[in-house]
This record gives sequence, structure tokens and C-alpha cells, in this order.
Amino acid sequence: MEKRSQRASDRSIFAPAQCRRRERFMGVLIMGRAAASVDQMQQYLKSKNPSVAQSVLDMIPLYLSEGEVEGVKGDIAFAQSCLETGNFTFSGSAVKLDQNNFCGMGVTKKGEKGNNFPSPQLGIRAQVQHLKAYSCNQPLKQTCVDPRFHYVKRGMAEYVEWLGIQENPNHTGWAAGKGYGEKILKIHDDILKESEGKRMRINVHAGHNFKVPGASGVFSETAEARKVKDLVISKLRAAGHTVYDCTDENSGTVNGNLAAIVAKCNAHAVDLDVSIHFNCYNSQAHGTEVFIYNWGSASESYAQRIVDRIGELGYTKRGVKASSSLYVLRHTAGPALLVECCFCDNAEDAGRYTAEKMANAIVAGITGNPMSGNTPSGNTKSWLSRGDTGAEVATWQKTLNTFGSEVNADGDFGPDTEAQTIRVQRLVGVNPDGCVGEKTKSAVSEYLKKNNWIQVRDGRWWYRHADGGYIKNDWEKIGGVWFHFDGNGWMQTGWLQDNGKWYYLKANGAMVANDLVRTGGKVYYVDKSGKMCYTDSSGALK
Repeated sequence: MEKRSQRASDRSIFAPAQCRRRERFMGVLIMGRAAASVDQMQQYLKSKNPSVAQSVLDMIPLYLSEGEVEGVKGDIAFAQSCLETGNFTFSGSAVKLDQNNFCGMGVTKKGEKGNNFPSPQLGIRAQVQHLKAYSCNQPLKQTCVDPRFHYVKRGMAEYVEWLGIQENPNHTGWAAGKGYGEKILKIHDDILKESEGKRMRINVHAGHNFKVPGASGVFSETAEARKVKDLVISKLRAAGHTVYDCTDENSGTVNGNLAAIVAKCNAHAVDLDVSIHFNCYNSQAHGTEVFIYNWGSASESYAQRIVDRIGELGYTKRGVKASSSLYVLRHTAGPALLVECCFCDNAEDAGRYTAEKMANAIVAGITGNPMSGNTPSGNTKSWLSRGDTGAEVATWQKTLNTFGSEVNADGDFGPDTEAQTIRVQRLVGVNPDGCVGEKTKSAVSEYLKKNNWIQVRDGRWWYRHADGGYIKNDWEKIGGVWFHFDGNGWMQTGWLQDNGKWYYLKANGAMVANDLVRTGGKVYYVDKSGKMCYTDSSGALK
């Protein structure tokens, strides 16, 4: 988050006493979303280790997908692996490639071999979980596979710089060597300097098969999904992308079909999994929609573009929807999306449909390119979108960083800038299409003219005043409720000691007053000023 000016808050007679003001270290957070792409990480590694095994290049997307699940920056984890393994040469390293241990986990003294993991994915997952143990107190999202997770005192190294024991103010960390965190950041900076190519690795499959067919109406979902799938694959391959056809034609049950598709998808480390379907309901429902597993995933920006491109063909845009119940989305290892192209039982949708146009729209959504004839040519383009470069992009990136996006203000509108644009568009209430036009700029401008809560990309909150000011190491009354902010302006939660008195802040930051607090299996009473009250031996309040 960029530095902000400080301003004082007004206080009432019931305001808790002011905390002692103190400055805190501002470094590079371990928690958050990755800035580097798979392509940049692969290019960096090939430049440092030209003979690197293809199996290593294929597993690099796992750093982003595993990191995204736990909220850890996967590109930081990858940079750490490059440091620990000598850019995967394993020269002088305490671990070897076949251990699937790419961070020296378990090497607590010279001569130890370190831990072994059954697959690269589980090795990377353990590394991500170990980083999360150091950087925060949040619970794990997945089953713990890190054998050393419980040895870590949680939250003792929230910054990359603090992973080195010598630099950590708590005198703990990942490694004892001097400047350990700075070495990771140097590698990370070099990764980000790699120019991002346009080639992707993509899984594509048509849903169902003729033994367990899908929907049927004016036309057959099973038949048309295969036509669209074949065209999408051929068009992506013609554009230079690596594409795997993961369609299952042999299984005779629904469950078998789904399992076979997922097995084929997970056989490849890819940037994106694409599942192609057609909807069916009551012959009246119509339009296009794309499902992703959860909001904020790497597939969200692709999904939004696909909806927009199919919408340009005249279909109603039902939007992007998050669903954790769809089997393929839940079980594929890479970022995944499921396209419901249109309703095969709706006459209007069916009359508009051709496989060629549908495939063109999906390909345009995946690659970020416009469909022929749909975008103004020359200098008439009045919005910013992925692929644009220049000073105007850099200005927009700086605006994103006002919202805690932490993008590189390098004037290059890449995938991270697009993802953060979508996040901010959702916050200010405009269509989250990843494109920056007048509506988005106007909504952002109006939002920043008011006092507003802003959540940064790693999940923390601060309260921005219209003049850019903020409360630091103090209390502020917002909407009639007291909140407390730490030395960097971040909203605090849980128990807080202020001037020798204890106060309780809910998960949303609001201070509890004149009420009971039930936490840790105990019950406490706080008075109307929010102060925790003590009782004598009879239970009466003191």
C-alpha cells in the first residue's frame, strides 16, 4: 500500500485511551496474490538453467495454484525454490529433484537429507503451507501436508525480508544465512523483468459423451460441444498455444465420465482448464454464463472475457458465477472454468448459434484478443485493457495501488493488472470486465471522494478519508461504532490492550460495548466505553 498522510480522529468522552504511537517495518508481504506469470517464471528458469528438465517447467503453474488456495504469493515460493535448489540444478543443495522437496524442508543441520514428498504438487503445497505458518495466523484451507507446520510460531515473519533469522526482529525464521529474504526478493525482481510471452498451456474438453449424453433440445449438447471444442483447440493451436484435448468418450457412467476428464486434465500442468457445455432448462431461459470455482481465482478474468465475447454475438450475459459444487472445477489442479455457451432448448439462442462463432468468442476470451469487427481500430480505442502499454496504463496502475493492489506501475497492462482491475471494479460497483473505460474511471473517482473502507489484496482493511488521510495507532468512530487501527493504519480485530485496559474488536473490527464477549470458552463483560470489567470473588463487578 502506498504511504498515506495521517490525520487525527474526533473523540467522545467514551473513547478508549490513545495507544502509544510506534512505527512498524514495511516490507514485502508473503501473503497476497502473485505478480509474476507462469510464462515469466519459466523464462527466468530457462535463462538461468538452460538444461532444466521439462518436468520442472511443467510443475511451475502449481506454485500459483497452490499459493492461491492458501493466499500465499506463489511467485515468492517459486523464487525461494530457485534459491534453495540453485535454480533447480540442485548443485550444492541438500535435496535432490526426486525428493519433490524444493525448499530444503527438514534440513535443520548440515548433512541431513530433508523431507520427501510423493509428488511435486504435495512438495510445493508443503512449502506454501510452511510460508503461511510463518507469515500469518490464518488456518490452512487444505489438509496439512507440511511435516514441520506445527514447529513454527505462527505469524512471526509476515514479510519476505523476515524469513532470514538474522533480519527477523523476533529472532526466528526459515534460514540462518545473512540476507536470506533479500536474496529471494532479488530473484523475484529478476523474474518480473522477464517479458511475458503469449503462449499458454491449456486443457480443453467437451462435457459428457454419447454413452452418458448431456442436455438435448433444439440441438444436442453432446454433439455441439464437441464441434465447438474441436474448433477452439484448432484455433488456439494455430495461434501458437499448447492445447490438450481432455474429452472422455469411453466412460459409461456420469461419475466415471467426470473422473476420467479430471484425470486427463491433471496429467498436464497448465495455465487454464476449459470445459465446454450447453445449458438446458425450460425452453424459456436463455443466455450465456461461465462458472469458476471461487472469486479471485486465476480463471476469473478469462471467464469474464468469455462471457463478454459471447455476449457480443447477441446472447444475454448471465455473467460469471462461482460454484464449489461442480466436480470438474473442484478437482482439477489448475485454474479452471466451465462455459455454458447458451441454452440448447431455447429457440432464440439456438437460432443465433453457430459452432464457428461460438469458438471464435471463446478463443478471443481466452487470449484477450478482440473478435474481428468488434473493436474500433487505430487510435479510436477509448479504454484500457490487457496488452496495452504506456503512461496511461502506469497512471491507472498507481490508482489501483491506492486500493492496495500492489501491482507494478510499469505501464504494462498484464494479467495481474487485469485481475486487480476486476477486484476494484467489484468494490466500486461497476461491471467487472477488466477493461478501464469512462464508467470505471468515474466510479473510482467518486469512490475516492468519500470516506470509504478499502480492502487490500491480502485481505486486510484500512479506512481512507476523502483527502487520502487515515488513522494510525488510534481509534476512529465510523458510523457510530469505534474501530482501532495499528501503526500502519490496518484495522485490528480481537482483544486489544490500550493504556492498560482491554477492549474487544469483532471480526469486522467493530468494538464491543455494554455487552458480553464469548471467546476461548470464557465469557467477559465490557462496559459502555468498551473496557473489559473485572469481578470480585462474589462475581460482582468491580
